Amino acid sequence: MQTNTSEYFYELETIESYSNGLLDLINSTKFWFQKNNLHIIKVENIFFNDSILSTLIERFNGTPLIFKLPPNIWYDWHTDENRLCAINMLILGNRSHCFFGERENRDIVKTRELTYNSNRYYLLNTQKKHAVLNFEEPRYVLSVGFAGTHDYFTVLQFCKDNKL
Repeated sequence: MQTNTSEYFYELETIESYSNGLLDLINSTKFWFQKNNLHIIKVENIFFNDSILSTLIERFNGTPLIFKLPPNIWYDWHTDENRLCAINMLILGNRSHCFFGERENRDIVKTRELTYNSNRYYLLNTQKKHAVLNFEEPRYVLSVGFAGTHDYFTVLQFCKDNKL
């Protein structure tokens, strides 16, 4: 039985690959901002010219970042501060798992796993509790965060209406 995940995340129809350019950026960046054990770099909007991502960044005032999570880390259950939703694409991280969950009682959390496919964007409802389990290598994710009044369901409807 397939679990409905649309209130937590949504796989966009669009397939794009920035892997080589993003890997070059990752490898050439000397300074990463650090917050809560995440290493972060800002990606210039010009990087996404003429792409669906540039449309979403402009339409919803998105901020593109790359997050690096070190090996062997559990990034505990949380909701994002200052981001109502985000569009993510996994760049690198073979054994890395993203979960959304709701606590049923003191001992049980009902989970839904987001399994990333290559070169695919995922809209995430970052106001729902989520966590990441990362294993033996760093995990790199392109993440475009949306704040203000641009909540998950507003961006989701735009993506569906425009077949993104």
